[in-house]
Amino acid sequence: MSSKDSLEALLDPSVHLSIFNNMADGVCVSTDGVIQFMNRYLTERFGDGTGKHRNEFLGNQQEKCENCRNDGSDKDGVSRYEWYSPKTRQTFDVINSPFMNRNGTVSILSIFRDISEQKRLHKRLEGYYGRLKEANKELKIVNKTISSANQKLEELSTKDEL
Repeated sequence: MSSKDSLEALLDPSVHLSIFNNMADGVCVSTDGVIQFMNRYLTERFGDGTGKHRNEFLGNQQEKCENCRNDGSDKDGVSRYEWYSPKTRQTFDVINSPFMNRNGTVSILSIFRDISEQKRLHKRLEGYYGRLKEANKELKIVNKTISSANQKLEELSTKDEL
């Protein structure tokens, strides 16, 4: 297979659908806020939102949300944020990337990575860190007490020697 044949195969829309549907992350393509495509991952969690307004379908918002504006905050118009879905009780790291369609319109490719487990583990680590800080404070107090007791014992043993 030549490199030209490989490139043509990659440009085949059915290849894209296959790739997107087999990804472990959610993929959504929207144009002017309307969902054009949702991969299997997102459809299994939220249902099919094709043709519906993205924010109403995914976020239950009537207006365009702050995170989805792709106002060029990044030099490439890419935005990244965390989003919590009350429907699935999952937290997602969402990356929105604009791209130009063949007809000149701009669409947004959004990748949804579930970070719920990382968030849960981070919260647990913060709890452990807080307990370790408290234990360290207590150990410092115990250490001072032991140092003070050792100093008094040393003074007593010096007096006994005299």
